[in-house]
Amino acid sequence: MLLDKMVALLKQKWMTAALVAAVVFMALLTRNGRAETDPRYSLLVAEAILTEGTIRLDHVGKDNLAKLGYVIHQKNGHFYHIFPMGTPILSLPFVAVTYGLGFRVLDYDPYIQRLITALSGAIMLLVMLRLARRLVDERSALIVVALFFLGSSFSSTLMTALWSHNGAVLCALLAMDGILAGPGKQWRNWPIIALCMFLAYFCRPTMLLMIPFALLLIANYSLRAASLTFFGVSVLGAVFVAFSYWEFGQPLPDYYMPQRLEGGDIALALWGNVLSPARGLLVYSPFLLAAWLGRRNTQHAWPLKPGWWWLGLGWPLAHLVAISSFPHWWGGHTYGPRLMSDALPGLLLLTLRSGAGMTYASLYPVGRVIFAVAVIWSIFANSVQGLLNRSTKMWFGSPDIDRNPHYLFDWSDPPFFATAGRLQKRMVRHHCLEENRLKSSGPKADCNSASASGAR
Repeated sequence: MLLDKMVALLKQKWMTAALVAAVVFMALLTRNGRAETDPRYSLLVAEAILTEGTIRLDHVGKDNLAKLGYVIHQKNGHFYHIFPMGTPILSLPFVAVTYGLGFRVLDYDPYIQRLITALSGAIMLLVMLRLARRLVDERSALIVVALFFLGSSFSSTLMTALWSHNGAVLCALLAMDGILAGPGKQWRNWPIIALCMFLAYFCRPTMLLMIPFALLLIANYSLRAASLTFFGVSVLGAVFVAFSYWEFGQPLPDYYMPQRLEGGDIALALWGNVLSPARGLLVYSPFLLAAWLGRRNTQHAWPLKPGWWWLGLGWPLAHLVAISSFPHWWGGHTYGPRLMSDALPGLLLLTLRSGAGMTYASLYPVGRVIFAVAVIWSIFANSVQGLLNRSTKMWFGSPDIDRNPHYLFDWSDPPFFATAGRLQKRMVRHHCLEENRLKSSGPKADCNSASASGAR
């Protein structure tokens, strides 16, 4: 009996180590690194805190800052990185090490980012496994977490650069781990839960939506713990507001202001974020639905009270509505449902519930085919095409998706099937259509024929 337990434990540790190694290699070896987009030089904030004691980037110099483009903005006579400061601040220990070794962010930003991304991915995976093991058996935990990581924007987004999502998702997972530690543990864990929920918001303002749903779940176990957690988050929020007034002269930094969510076509964005070929969550990760096929055939005990639905379903739905209210709801030049990444911890909880105790044999024959196709496709779309196919990275600039957002809904040439030849053909057709649009009279060119000849 003891030998069997030792063998089982060894297998568990080897499987965990293999998954961690896979995640690290995904981040280090991806051909689709995105460090040149929104995350670029965000680590200058961490370096500025270390060397100058401020989040201001004035010391970098106007000439250097001018080369960094839209990620730098000027406010009240000072220069700042425009995106949230949470993830760079969480990266302070690592930046301190690289700075001490002589690697400056201005010179080595993509490489430092890639190393921190790999580290954050490994930590996220370990927290996900710890969380899953609290709720389901060891086998289900390993399978669901591996599938979730490889078949979602955990890989296709979070492993491509040090996005603000990385810190936010990690902190949200840590908060959930504290909440779901077991009956009565919420009372003991409330300071950590409050800190992690605030830090998630500090990294990504949309994470504010997690807090009320998490508090509702905590209240299912202990109203006192929920009250103390709310108090802790409120105190930290008040400190952040005071800092913002001191630094910027306003209650929140510009990126956190709610006005950013005004003016979008919410119906179109909802459709796009769920079912479009460029951003559809269920297009890139259909296993999220397919996992429910075998739910009726399982009798696995679920240790959580019914309030878990608030966090597992209520929060992701609220997040979906929030990002769909944003005029720039597709999130620029990125692959897959990046802006839904923040809700991945809630969706993990939902998937653990659906997949708990399910076996492939428990599915009906048709269900087995659907489930297998959904799993294979999810991994292919995210971990293969999202990380290794460079054409998927170029799709959003050929042509510029921000100027031509209608291509987000173009099923004739989706990003997950991008190739160099298809991109060339697409650009020829786009230019032909633009020329036809500008013609006030006369015959219009046959753009389908033009693109076919241009791609030869």
